[in-house]
Amino acid sequence: MVGLKNVVTFLVALLPAVSAVPVSDNDSVDKYIVTLRRGLNARDVADHMQFTREVHSRSLVRRGKSVHAWNEGVRHSFKIRDHQSYSAKLDLKTVEEIKSHSAVVSVEATKKIHIWDTATQPLAPWGLGSISFEIQDDYPVQTYRYDESAGEDTWTYVLDTGIRTSHSEFEGRAVMGKSFVANETEEDLHGHGTHVAATIGGRTFGVAKKTNLIGLKVLDRYGDGDTEDLLRAAQWVYNDATENNRTSKSVVNLSLGFRGIDTAANEAVKALYEEGLLVVVAAGNDNDDASLYTPASSPYSFTVGAISANNSRADFSNWGKAVDVFAPGNLILSADITGDDSFAYMSGTSMATPHVAGLAAYLKALYGLEKPADVIAKIRLLGLKNAVGDPRGSTNLLAFNGLGARGLLRANTKVLAVYRLLCSYGDVMSRPNSSSVRGRHNATACPPEHREKLPPRRLWAEQLQTTQHNTENYVVWGQEW
Repeated sequence: MVGLKNVVTFLVALLPAVSAVPVSDNDSVDKYIVTLRRGLNARDVADHMQFTREVHSRSLVRRGKSVHAWNEGVRHSFKIRDHQSYSAKLDLKTVEEIKSHSAVVSVEATKKIHIWDTATQPLAPWGLGSISFEIQDDYPVQTYRYDESAGEDTWTYVLDTGIRTSHSEFEGRAVMGKSFVANETEEDLHGHGTHVAATIGGRTFGVAKKTNLIGLKVLDRYGDGDTEDLLRAAQWVYNDATENNRTSKSVVNLSLGFRGIDTAANEAVKALYEEGLLVVVAAGNDNDDASLYTPASSPYSFTVGAISANNSRADFSNWGKAVDVFAPGNLILSADITGDDSFAYMSGTSMATPHVAGLAAYLKALYGLEKPADVIAKIRLLGLKNAVGDPRGSTNLLAFNGLGARGLLRANTKVLAVYRLLCSYGDVMSRPNSSSVRGRHNATACPPEHREKLPPRRLWAEQLQTTQHNTENYVVWGQEW
């Protein structure tokens, strides 16, 4: 019995090793994006694709699979200007062989992408008032000031969860271009894309109220997708904009992303930019360095961080050198998918991004700006410098459409500058729980510490201009350069 027991024990000990023999890490199959070198001609690409097919065929034979396996191999090819790549389902041994090919820049596993929204909470809207600079005495009521061109004859591509095109906010200006999400209709089943689109171009909540909106569904009902579908949508945008001769009139909104650097996705952003399409992207919601995220890290994206109503960086917003501009992103009211006249509140850099995408479309229509660099330069010129509290290494710039800029000052943490300015005109006192300052224009008394006049050349505006709230009280919002 002892001998038999030892034999059984020996055989049992062998079982894990025996069962593992047919299974190899090199045989596991996953989706990858293969990015090719720029400058390859058609023959170079054809030769590489033939190489890939041969390597993959050998892999199938080695693994005992049919050479016609329908669910493996090259899936989609992408050519966006000078960017060329393709997606494929491959085993690891094949991946290693493809990496060694001289035409290849990178082979990356597809990555999960997701929306950048956070919790929702009812509160009156304020984002449009912020971006148009109209000063309001009773937050959260706001007045939006804008030129009547309002983004007319522009197109904004929204790569998101889809758009409820029947919503009254869109007035027939929104269409669905294509859905890239498997096992779902093109309908927005989440609400994020509809909310974003209405912030860009809704009749009530839109920055560019006359822009045309084109939805590309790359995220599912849970707000999730992957880089393969993002590239497919980018290819669609490129084809649509070029075939319809409207690259100079178009903007792309990406209120999505993920932590990590992806060569293929960032290369696609670069290619769209080079073709003339401005790509506005969300910085991310992890209170982290945006340079660690895709597509926020791309130097060819225009990356947007979020502020709260007090003009400070929202506590969730990513930050750092990759962030180009800030916009309202906390508690933003916009269209909802529960009905054609319904609305919802959302927060996130996802909500800040469409403010800037809408602003880009608005400025294109107003000034006839064609190149992405020209739009970016105009946003930087009009934007409010040093207006964001706690930017944490980001470019301290708050998006602004330019109306009311001449002579009207914006309040932020440098309230002392406003005190000094008002003291040159009269008495001052701060409003409780507010960053604005109220002054009585005809008063002569002034606290000694605020008697020094601020030289006009140090002011953001050319002269003092105020918003009258009654016969004697004025409110001035200001900052130093």
